[in-house]
Amino acid sequence: MLMSNESLIGRSPMLSSSVAGSRSASRPLDDEVGYQHLDVYFQREAAKQQLADQSGIADDELLGRLVDFGFTIETLPALQLAPIAFVAWASTTVTEQESQAAITAIYETDLFHRPAAVAQIQGWLDEHPTQALWDLWQDFTVEHLLQLTASEQTLMAERLLRQATQVALASGGFAGLGSVCFAENRILQQIRTVFYDSK
Repeated sequence: MLMSNESLIGRSPMLSSSVAGSRSASRPLDDEVGYQHLDVYFQREAAKQQLADQSGIADDELLGRLVDFGFTIETLPALQLAPIAFVAWASTTVTEQESQAAITAIYETDLFHRPAAVAQIQGWLDEHPTQALWDLWQDFTVEHLLQLTASEQTLMAERLLRQATQVALASGGFAGLGSVCFAENRILQQIRTVFYDSK
């Protein structure tokens, strides 16, 4: 037993050295992962700052949501027209007439010199946008309105409501009767609520 103990004791420094070496070998990997996390963090913070500088929005949580959703300074201008896509999808499909009305809205909003923003809007017309997008538009708009005068707020609301209504009417409303269907009208009312009831 004594020899066994001595043998075990004799091997213990080597065992300790092996463990220490293993821990040392793991440190570069840990450092690399840590640097990657830091890199992601600083990239996200830089993207948030860019959006803040462009939009004037100071809400850090909202800026983070915008970045996480994929918005950049090139695509953020598209957000103002997000409700257009929701109106176009209200009747379950987007018709050619509705797409043309959306293009008119893009032209009126002077976005054609921003190809990334135009592509973003087209993407929402090609694939049904999510509730998360609507929530972002709503929260962003409420914050943006705080930066505008009363007359600017009214102008912004009236233009978007007119554009959204034109999209709703583009395919003749429901069953070709030239009216706005219930689902479209519900979205139009939600737009009014954001502009007029959130102040």
